[in-house]
Amino acid sequence: AVANDSDELKIYYQGNEDISKYSLNCDNHSFSLEAPKKHGFLFTKSHLEDMSFIIELPRTLLMKSINLTVVSSDIEIQEIKTMTSFITTTSGDVAINNGNLGDSKWNTVSGDIAITDIRAEQINSSQVSGDLSIKNSFVSKNLKMNTVSGDIELNDVVCQECSFQTVNGDLNATEFYPEKISYKSVSGDMNIHNKNKNPISITKNSLSGDINIH
Repeated sequence: AVANDSDELKIYYQGNEDISKYSLNCDNHSFSLEAPKKHGFLFTKSHLEDMSFIIELPRTLLMKSINLTVVSSDIEIQEIKTMTSFITTTSGDVAINNGNLGDSKWNTVSGDIAITDIRAEQINSSQVSGDLSIKNSFVSKNLKMNTVSGDIELNDVVCQECSFQTVNGDLNATEFYPEKISYKSVSGDMNIHNKNKNPISITKNSLSGDINIH
């Protein structure tokens, strides 16, 4: 999904599958695209079938909500503004650049998430075997990150409160300035490197993980 400079919604597609099998609906200020015999915004791939879509939205549009669900497919979002956003992936990567995500929730299994130049009210990210990267971003309230084995990298990120819960994934941050951090870990570490030595309130519950702030 990307922004355009017109006032129209535009859809482009490419692939081998029969486009008539997809369900498209656009009414009552709502847009949905569904893959065959699936619910939600779901793209499927097989060895014989491959389908990709580009959805362009007006750059000035502020959406009430965006809900994306994919299996074995990737998602790329650019310059999108929404009040709430929900993203669920299985075996697919997510890339979001230069947007306002509002109150955002992500759930990924075996997929990476890369976030750059975004603003959000809150972010709640849950990952299994996938890495999370957030760069040059501002979260006005809470940044919550749960991971089983994936690592998290933060670079030039500001938030009010940060909650990091992990089994054995690490959090590595540079220029990361939350007011408070809640840290729960079995064996994962948290490393923060900041130029400015702003005070950070930290609550820790860990078996063998360490916190290092430099």
